[in-house]
Amino acid sequence: MPAHAIHNLKWEKGDYWKYEVTVFTAGKEERYIKEMKVKGKENITLYGKTYFAYKVEMKTPNGTLLGFWRVGDLAEIGIYDHNHNFSIVCDPPMEIYRYLKAGKKWIQNITWIENIGGKITNVSFTVYYECMGKEKVKTKAEEYQCYKIKSYSNQSNGYGIYYFSSSVKNKVLSISYIDGKISEREELMNTSFKHGRQAPSFTFLSTIFILFLLLKKNKRCLPVSD
Repeated sequence: MPAHAIHNLKWEKGDYWKYEVTVFTAGKEERYIKEMKVKGKENITLYGKTYFAYKVEMKTPNGTLLGFWRVGDLAEIGIYDHNHNFSIVCDPPMEIYRYLKAGKKWIQNITWIENIGGKITNVSFTVYYECMGKEKVKTKAEEYQCYKIKSYSNQSNGYGIYYFSSSVKNKVLSISYIDGKISEREELMNTSFKHGRQAPSFTFLSTIFILFLLLKKNKRCLPVSD
């Protein structure tokens, strides 16, 4: 794994993120809710290549999709529907979070394999990434300290900005631009990481200990039955 890459960035079964997605087209705004829930880990083979991946259920108003992210660095592998009538696979997986260090830049040559109703098309392009530093971002969930990552390709007139929070192990905000105008915005609304999976605080442990002592004291004072 490259220097400054993410180490031990793990998802667990049941991890959950809920986003509000806003799409801007022809002066109009369309909003919908997208939910992501980790179902587990498995080996998945796509177009002759096998990956050890997180399997994620993704719910939208148009139905449920399955998404796959590579275990270890959360590189995006692809998505498909339950009937496999639709799929998008990135070869190699897109390493959006490869570096979390201000000023780091990296490049990937990617083939986008799209299957719509059995018709398969391939598009090859180069993606350029840059970690622009850290920034505080306020979302509908709460405020997070984030890494700001910019990405764009040589086949597009737009770019994307991702705000990745280590505390929720996912993006909390992403904004896509085309011709300098916002085309899509995705903002975190809720997550199973809202209160964090941290070690219990000293205050919490002290409270538990005091309750334990009181319970023992009350137990000694209880009358003994015949």
